[in-house]
Amino acid sequence: MSSLRSFRSILEMGDEIPEGYWLYLPESGEWNLNSPCLLLESRELTDEEASDPEFDVPEEAKRHQMQEVLYSEDVKDIVLNALSFNPSFEINEIYDAFMFYIENDAFKF
Repeated sequence: MSSLRSFRSILEMGDEIPEGYWLYLPESGEWNLNSPCLLLESRELTDEEASDPEFDVPEEAKRHQMQEVLYSEDVKDIVLNALSFNPSFEINEIYDAFMFYIENDAFKF
């Protein structure tokens, strides 16, 4: 899952979004459906590693200047919550639900 892809492709995965990954999006600029993103596998850090704020940023995310955004299970929950409200939602409406969650730390529906 570590290949660079569009954010749209992640949201379109719906309940197929894998568990145990972190979603990374660009550090700068405004995100949109065409923004590049990464899903990188999560791993346990030692106490020493966890105390270094730069250590837990994977090299691939650093190389693409991306920041950790949400755990993949949270992304899946946002998508599934939106689709449970309205199964015929378009991808733009799911993206809006994602951004609402980012800005408000709450589901939109």
